[in-house]
Amino acid sequence: MNKSIVTKKFRLQAGEKLELGSRPTTVKPLFKSKKQYYHIREASLSNRDDHVSHVANGPLNGRPLGQLLEQWPGQLLGNL
Repeated sequence: MNKSIVTKKFRLQAGEKLELGSRPTTVKPLFKSKKQYYHIREASLSNRDDHVSHVANGPLNGRPLGQLLEQWPGQLLGNL
């Protein structure tokens, strides 16, 4: 399938302000629901006694997830 996109209609003229409301973009969601998202997220990172996730690289390499959650809950989880 070969589609040709006419880019001219998407270009801004010099000095023209970008109005995103006039250029809507639709993105297919990655998850069917928030419930599914949270389920997958919880399965990916674990802080259970029998299965603790650890940082794999970088300056925090080897540190357990629980320790990071105690130190930086807002930075890791955002505003829930």
